[in-house]
Amino acid sequence: MGFYVSLDEVEESTLELAGYIKVAEDDLHIVYRHFGEDIIVLKDDPFIIVDDVNDAAIFGFNVIPMPPEDC
Repeated sequence: MGFYVSLDEVEESTLELAGYIKVAEDDLHIVYRHFGEDIIVLKDDPFIIVDDVNDAAIFGFNVIPMPPEDC
């Protein structure tokens, strides 16, 4: 199961704790690197999808479980 994580109120230090390191930024996007994978986040709608329940727990109230793929 994945988790939709809003980054609206997540501190940069919390993202770094979960292994999401900011590597680039422009007026519209932020790029985070997580275990070698680049994740592009829109500044107007900042969210990421995480698979790890431990990462989701770090983000706390900003997490919404996604429905199973077979629904």
